[in-house]
Amino acid sequence: RKRAPKGCPTNANNRHAFRRRTKSITSGATLAFSFTRKLDRSIFMPTTVAWAAMRRIGRGSISVGAVLNCVICVGGFTVGLSIDRAGRQRAAMAQRLSSPSSPPSPTSPTTFSFPLKSTDSDDDSGDDDGKHIIFIRHGRTYMNDYLNGFEFGGPNFTDVFPDEPEYTERFYDSPLGPTGLEQTERLNESLSDIAQMGLSEEDQHRLLSLDLVVVSPLTRALQTMELGMLPYLKKLPSAVPIVALPEAAERLFLVSDIGKTRSELEKQYSYVDFTTGFETVAADSTSAQAGDKPEASRSDAHRHSLQQDHDRNAETGLQEQWHFTFSEEAINKYEEWRPHGDGQVYACPGEPEADFDLRMNRLHRWLRDRPERSIAVVCHWGIIDWMIQESFENCELRVVPFPSLKPRSLEQHDK
Repeated sequence: RKRAPKGCPTNANNRHAFRRRTKSITSGATLAFSFTRKLDRSIFMPTTVAWAAMRRIGRGSISVGAVLNCVICVGGFTVGLSIDRAGRQRAAMAQRLSSPSSPPSPTSPTTFSFPLKSTDSDDDSGDDDGKHIIFIRHGRTYMNDYLNGFEFGGPNFTDVFPDEPEYTERFYDSPLGPTGLEQTERLNESLSDIAQMGLSEEDQHRLLSLDLVVVSPLTRALQTMELGMLPYLKKLPSAVPIVALPEAAERLFLVSDIGKTRSELEKQYSYVDFTTGFETVAADSTSAQAGDKPEASRSDAHRHSLQQDHDRNAETGLQEQWHFTFSEEAINKYEEWRPHGDGQVYACPGEPEADFDLRMNRLHRWLRDRPERSIAVVCHWGIIDWMIQESFENCELRVVPFPSLKPRSLEQHDK
């Protein structure tokens, strides 16, 4: 006798079985939904439905295709719940930030368990308790790509390129390459959903309540800030000042570390403050002329360079050529510290270690003395390595307590 397909209500028994299965599925879904209102919906719902489906497969009451359809639906539902959950977390965090008058409860699991500090407080600016630095390394550049195939300082290494636009645009003050642009896009996506970045709630709060952004004046750092951070900064409830600081520029290794003039950068990035940080550089030049002790240990070559820059910019008080340079008289005293003697040819003198250490001491002191509690610094591998003695990948972001910094050679009066 020809049998009717399972699940088709062609006779009384099949109709009864069909109604029983429908009722079971309906009651199971209702039970799951009621529990997910109280428990973690993104975990309990798929577990409940999958368990019920496996029982029915064991009895042969439903097809594998029906189970797959069920799993697909549950997966979509779970993703939707996860997105909704993250949105609720962001909304709750924004609400807490918009109500600073009500202090967080240390016993509540939905609030932060640390005291919030205002940048307008009367605390001593030198007190670094609670201050955090958010280090961000720039994205991958054309020079990074070049060094990936031609090891820095290896035999016959050179950063002397033909004087053609194709080379000058890529390697002089080297901008982000295609990979670097993709990295900044991913950084922007991560900042748009910081709950998924794997940071603690305290560090998420520090990102949401940024007080200041410091950026190196080199093009690759400015691009990383503009493409990777600026969209996020615009969404914050209050405006965050962005200051270009020459002290945060990479140590001068190659032509890629020679930056554009202040005037050129100011035209291209009009929303960035190119005055505050550059006044600091001009003041250092003036100190060098006065023979201040902190600058007295500089190399003779750099003191000549500072004298030359100071004379050239005496009217404006601002540095145009802000990166490390030598005067024509002092260049003859330069001693090459980069790998040499095996065919290496460099396009420019490198920044001596003593000068770099002094510049890093000034950067450390500048960050220490700022009143802001949460400061983002978009800079370079060499800067981060000197500050915390750890290596960063391109576009990597880390939140570091200021007291946890490990400067390589902090001057005695700063220790």
